[in-house]
Amino acid sequence: MNFKSEFFLYFFWAFIFIQCKSTATITEVNQLKKAISLKKIKFKADSANPVVSVAFSGLENILPPGSTIGSINLVGHSNILLIKNDSITLDMPFYGERIRVGSYNNQGNFQFKGKIDTLQTYFNDKKNSYTLKFNVKTAEENLNLILNLFAGKSADLKITSSHRRGIRYTGNWKGLKEEL
Repeated sequence: MNFKSEFFLYFFWAFIFIQCKSTATITEVNQLKKAISLKKIKFKADSANPVVSVAFSGLENILPPGSTIGSINLVGHSNILLIKNDSITLDMPFYGERIRVGSYNNQGNFQFKGKIDTLQTYFNDKKNSYTLKFNVKTAEENLNLILNLFAGKSADLKITSSHRRGIRYTGNWKGLKEEL
């Protein structure tokens, strides 16, 4: 190998290493771990990303400002996922397609308030993130939720339903104070 090839190879691997390294601080990681251990978390979405199908054609004009069919702006719209100990409160807007006959609740949102039967928690050392997996059963449908929390306070929530196409929400999380 000549000098140029060695230099390029060294530079390439250094770039890859730097890109793969997490940028989270120790304080941010500790805040995340504390929120998980206390089981007091609030997730608020900035955007909804539904599974897009032909059923969406022609709907571009009725979406909120700053939205596309694949990414709907939720800033200023009510949405929340609260985890407090073994209970959750879920109220997330749904944009998408129904795949099974049944009735929507009065809003068409994903809504649930109650106990979590099983909560699985996984920590990813490389990403400094936690993944929380749980299921809830509403009067209308079964929901599978996967919440990814990152040390930098960003998060995403994926919901799959027994009656609707899946949807992903991106936003931010924060730990709730003890008195809440």
